[in-house]
Amino acid sequence: MTDGQPILKTSLLDLLYELRDRQMPLILGGGYGLYLKQVHLQDTLNSPTLIAGELWPAPRATEDLDILLRTEVVVDASRMSLIRAALDRLEYTAIEGAEYMQFVKQLGGGRIVKVDLLTGPLGPFADDPRVKVDDRR
Repeated sequence: MTDGQPILKTSLLDLLYELRDRQMPLILGGGYGLYLKQVHLQDTLNSPTLIAGELWPAPRATEDLDILLRTEVVVDASRMSLIRAALDRLEYTAIEGAEYMQFVKQLGGGRIVKVDLLTGPLGPFADDPRVKVDDRR
């Protein structure tokens, strides 16, 4: 593991702990999600793959947690407030310009961890007045 990965693991476990009593389906994506999947496959794989495990690149992750939320969670203010309250308890602050979906925690020594809240296709919520879409990806 590189230096940032234990921080990401601890940060993810802290967030999951804060949401433990809630019906809050979270999907971990991005670089850290891929990292955990690759480590899991390398540790437990018993099935053949197209590329032999020893030829896989070294697992790596980025400095953030990309948390994918179902659209019905994002449009529900009460459910989103549970996530925001958990982030507040963990001392994350909102990133200016993305106050509802991006958060950062200062860890000291110049280290940070970011949480990005993302959602997928809007589906039946595309025309919902509670949905605000901008040009960011």
